[in-house]
Amino acid sequence: VSLWGSLLILIYLIAPILMVYLAILIRRRDRVLLRRTMITLMLGGMFAAPFVLPILRETSGNALEAGVIRYSASLLGIVSPSFNHPIFGGLDYPRRVLGVDPFEGAAYVGLIAAALCVIGLIKRRESRWWLVIALVAWVFSLGSLLKLYDTPITVQVGDYATAIPLPAAILQFLPVLNIARTPGRFNFAVGFAVAIMAGYGASTLAQWIRSPLFRRIVFIGIAALILFDYQFFFPVPTVDAAIPDAINLLADDVRAVFDLPFDHPLVDKEGLYLQTAHGQAMIAGHITRQTPLDPAKGWLLQTFDPALLDLAGVDIVILHREWDDPALESTVRDRLGVPIYEDERFAVFDVTPYTGDSPAFTWMSRVGDSITDVYFYAPAPGEVILNGRISAEGRGAALMLDGVPLVTWTVSGEQGWNLPITFREAGFHTLALSVDPACAVPNDPTLACRPLHIDQLELRDYRPFTRP
Repeated sequence: VSLWGSLLILIYLIAPILMVYLAILIRRRDRVLLRRTMITLMLGGMFAAPFVLPILRETSGNALEAGVIRYSASLLGIVSPSFNHPIFGGLDYPRRVLGVDPFEGAAYVGLIAAALCVIGLIKRRESRWWLVIALVAWVFSLGSLLKLYDTPITVQVGDYATAIPLPAAILQFLPVLNIARTPGRFNFAVGFAVAIMAGYGASTLAQWIRSPLFRRIVFIGIAALILFDYQFFFPVPTVDAAIPDAINLLADDVRAVFDLPFDHPLVDKEGLYLQTAHGQAMIAGHITRQTPLDPAKGWLLQTFDPALLDLAGVDIVILHREWDDPALESTVRDRLGVPIYEDERFAVFDVTPYTGDSPAFTWMSRVGDSITDVYFYAPAPGEVILNGRISAEGRGAALMLDGVPLVTWTVSGEQGWNLPITFREAGFHTLALSVDPACAVPNDPTLACRPLHIDQLELRDYRPFTRP
């Protein structure tokens, strides 16, 4: 039944409750109930298998999900109401605890619910196992590293600064559990346990009030106060659902729509919403947490090379201004001209039909703090020379082609590059040059990650393979 909500509820809600429940049965040596529970789990597993096994097959070889630190709860999360609350919004610390995105870190227990929990724990012995469940789930919700506010706490040990690891750190290395990149969602189980404990407290409180009418008034008031205490937004945020006619009525002969900036996850999602109106194919799209589009293809299409746009079938470009930067809009206008429609939210560009030659070899690079990506398109399999200069002070480095390691080495001083790169397929490819191991995230301000300094990294002398 939990699968009706989400597969991950098995991890975040069912597992913590089940762990404590089985511990109780084993402690009581209740073999009959333990046997029935195991039979129930096996039957539930059989019914769940058609849904769970395909997900496990798709994720079994994936790398660890990013975000296990960012999306873990803070130590102060359980006493931090939303900073969008009509009253508590005036407090300073909730924003520091929850950060700019309060959704995944929300763990507030609430004043009224906490008071009812205390009453239940004192008066009803059976409620105390739920406290164990709440504590276990809460510890897991804190994630791999202890956070007091929105960043992990660091401890200085001699000349070194280190974070404080927590038990949940092991979860990200276990099969199945490694797909759960959001430890803060263990607060589902915390909230469930709090609801049960508060129910015991409310039941006890009801026994103290003899008048049925007064009891109703009291509990209606308590329910209203709990709802107000848990208010997450005030007022509730809304967005305009109207889709402009210029997007709604795109011509039927449009091959594909390219939404920009393609790498922004909210652009991907909004692009899917616009597709419900225009009904045309999309270049990017969104699956689970990000676009499935090859970043090499996305970034090279975003250079607006006419030949590449034609190869991908791009006839319409939609710029989402809410998540845009002025440089990108300026580039789009320079390359594609005046939009056929624009308002404060969107700018729609018609791509001029291309009649030239097929796209030639082309490349671009993006330099980051600890990684540099070189994206290229090749019309045929072949070889290209990676040329440039890098320097570092005894820093490990790794070079990968489409996620496959090519070479790892230690960079000491300045080094020149003139490295042949062979690729066996035509199309879009990514060369990634990064520090190895990667810099710890988040960085302690007293420490500095030794970077790679990259100068004039470029691809030259593309030579396609010739058939005998």
